[in-house]
Amino acid sequence: MNRYILFSFMFLVAVGSMAQEVKNERTIVVEKEYNPDINDADKINVLPGIEKKSAPKTDVEYSVAPNVYDGSFAFSPMELVYNKQRPDKAKQLYMYAGYGNNGHADAGLYYNSPLFRNNELKFNVVFEGVNDKREPFNLKEGVESKDWNARYYGTESNLNYTHHFDIMDLYVDGQFGLDNFNYHPALDGKSIDDRQRHTKAGARIGIKSDNDESFLYNIFVDYTFFDKAYNNEYSGVKNNENAIRLNALLGYELNDNSKIGFDFIARNYNYSMSGVNDFTTINLHPSYRLRKNNISLLVGLNFDIAVNSDAKVCFSPDVTFDYTFARNYNVYASVSGGRTEMDYRFLERVNPYWNPNFMESSVIDFGKNYKALETGLGLKGSPVEGFMFDINAGYDINMGDIMLMPAADDMLFSQYSSMIQHKTSVVYGALDMSYSFKNRFKIDFDGKFMKWGMADDLYLVMKPKAELGIGLDAMIIKDMYLNLSYRHIARKDKHVAGNINDLSAKLSYRFLKGLGAYIKAYNIVSADNRYYYAYPSSGASVLIGLDYCF
Repeated sequence: MNRYILFSFMFLVAVGSMAQEVKNERTIVVEKEYNPDINDADKINVLPGIEKKSAPKTDVEYSVAPNVYDGSFAFSPMELVYNKQRPDKAKQLYMYAGYGNNGHADAGLYYNSPLFRNNELKFNVVFEGVNDKREPFNLKEGVESKDWNARYYGTESNLNYTHHFDIMDLYVDGQFGLDNFNYHPALDGKSIDDRQRHTKAGARIGIKSDNDESFLYNIFVDYTFFDKAYNNEYSGVKNNENAIRLNALLGYELNDNSKIGFDFIARNYNYSMSGVNDFTTINLHPSYRLRKNNISLLVGLNFDIAVNSDAKVCFSPDVTFDYTFARNYNVYASVSGGRTEMDYRFLERVNPYWNPNFMESSVIDFGKNYKALETGLGLKGSPVEGFMFDINAGYDINMGDIMLMPAADDMLFSQYSSMIQHKTSVVYGALDMSYSFKNRFKIDFDGKFMKWGMADDLYLVMKPKAELGIGLDAMIIKDMYLNLSYRHIARKDKHVAGNINDLSAKLSYRFLKGLGAYIKAYNIVSADNRYYYAYPSSGASVLIGLDYCF
């Protein structure tokens, strides 16, 4: 593993050296977050957030501009539950590397620059992970757990090239990722528990219109690959996914106040394992948008077709209304729905330790994860300078919600959670607030309360009943910044996995032109956070690193 870390770091340094040879006076703002906290595998947000957008439904702007590739396929399973830190922006290159206790390590390089006239290149590669000893969790009393030499190291790289023509842009994207990790020890001694490797790759090519035109379009095709190397009882059997997607997102401006849009999205998935069925989905989404004075109205329809799925034909509305009053306040309401794209990358975000043998593949329907109804009502505003709030509530119905639950009684010692699918509903209320004072500091607060239904408690044990987050970004002195974040998640059943209490901090200082240092602390209170059944997070950890930008 040390060789793996060394190789990744040397690769970053080599690419950084080559990148510095490109000289150009133009300043390009790197849009990615430069200094994310270590994306510990324990900190994956497996708890479903309440969001009012369901892919592949069209955005309120007809999904034309927002769907332009942003340099990432968003596949990484190592995303933080709470991360609102925004470090300084670099001009062309940013690179960093750090190491700490519990085997925590991170390194990254972000490069963003014009190559020559009308051509731009964006490139990034990120390495991060953890390697420490933990005690896994089981439900039976009187049985001693084996120590778990836990490790999770991942590398993600993305490349984006864009050529700007007079009337449109041509873009080509590529992505590659590799995760190496292990499961906690199996008490029966028969399972593959010491290694696992996820290999992910993808490519995309597309064209999009100039946003100044009346006719807007974003048309692209992409291919993605996912390989799960070791498959327990199916050891030696290949388990990979190949997916091809075609998206045509179209919009036309009728006049200054109204637009029409039409999206066509087709996806085809193929699997090598016999227990997982191939499937195809097609989404059609016509829409009409009206903006006049202080009123905005979007009226659309989601028409979905799925092959090799019980959810063969699905309809859902897509209506959003908002009204601005007193200049600084907005009331909004929505009734929507749509298909949630479910594939191996989706399952990895739910639980990176998932295994097809415990996926209940006979009852998992990849095409059935469909939001039949999403309703929302809210009020947001800014009564004073620097302060913003958003109060909202809603009711959602998912026809095929993916959930985790403890293994059956005779498998309580298993290192795998069962992954099941069931119809669920949720009623929720949420509050988001933020206050910023000039460039000195910013405080964020968000809270959600949820009531789940339509499924028995057995299926809902890992669901959250409440979430609370607090964040602080502050400038201590010139060139010194402090970031604090706290996340609390209360689950329906504390006995199975318990609540989450995660406090982290970061202090960064730029002491020379372009050169700086940072120190990060994770799980400061050393809480026994179990984002997944049977998988505890690492304890309190500290990481120190250097960064450089120009």
